[in-house]
Amino acid sequence: MKLLEILKKWRKFPYLENDFIFHPQFDPPPPPEYGKPTIDVPSISREYNGSGFLRIFTLWALEYCSTKPKDCQGGWVPLKFPFHKLAIKYGAGRNIIEAVNLRLVASETSIRVPKVYSAFMHEREPYILMELIDGVSLRDGWSVCTNDEKDYIILQLKGIFEELRNIPHPMPGAIAAGDMQTLFDPRLRHGSYGFGPFANEEDFNNFILCGVHEDSPILTNPETSLDTQTKSEIKEVITRQKMVNHGHKVCFTHGDVNPGNILIKGGKVVALIDFELAGFYPEYWEYVNAIIVMSHDEFWVTEVGQCLTPYPEEFYFEILRRMKHFSRRGLYRVYPWE
Repeated sequence: MKLLEILKKWRKFPYLENDFIFHPQFDPPPPPEYGKPTIDVPSISREYNGSGFLRIFTLWALEYCSTKPKDCQGGWVPLKFPFHKLAIKYGAGRNIIEAVNLRLVASETSIRVPKVYSAFMHEREPYILMELIDGVSLRDGWSVCTNDEKDYIILQLKGIFEELRNIPHPMPGAIAAGDMQTLFDPRLRHGSYGFGPFANEEDFNNFILCGVHEDSPILTNPETSLDTQTKSEIKEVITRQKMVNHGHKVCFTHGDVNPGNILIKGGKVVALIDFELAGFYPEYWEYVNAIIVMSHDEFWVTEVGQCLTPYPEEFYFEILRRMKHFSRRGLYRVYPWE
């Protein structure tokens, strides 16, 4: 089945997973057994320049120098300073992990990303003071680019993704954030609260299937509430995962590549932004998420295959996994696996 045909089928299933976002004012639930770390790493603070002047400045600027509406509960807001371009990310649905990932990319590659000036927690909410880079999103600027400019942008993006994948891994094979700590991805079950790090791809596979395997009681017990067809479909997903999701190189991954996160200016890429879902993942993760997240955008689905190595088998597995049984919300997008 062709890629666009699969995506049209996928889009028939409403993607309702973003309405379940962790708010930091409440304690997160403990991770399920399958989401717990399988590797021991020292716990370190993710704050950066989070005390003193920059902390006070960030909170003051957000209140008095930003363009945020008065009732805004969080997000991304530019600051109104004529002498320096700054922005603040803060509040529910944001994560201080982005500051960690941005600093890693800035130190290990030539890729332009927003410079982080400060990152800290305040009243249990994350705040990141960062550079505001001048440019328009690829989504808004692609249509006015010439053919030569489009070709150059694609060439640039190939180089950018290659640089990301070549960032040295401190613990080769481990699935982890840039600082080898917990990962964050609200598109995965319990992903809003954090998961891992995992020692290897096998442990990550167990996580994205919510700890379900062929011998799980829900599949083997004749008294289970699942019907025969559902059990068969779940077993197919498990079998396909064993066939395709193993032996991958683990490399640094943006995790949310889409035309809105690529800034261009003058017919060339000037920055890559929004790294809160980034980390060290199996090499196919960038490609499948780049397509699935923007499945409605045929321009992007067509072009991304020129920037990233396609993984068609892994992509098809992810479609099967997310459509019904192992989505963000659980079985049938309603019932939790726990």
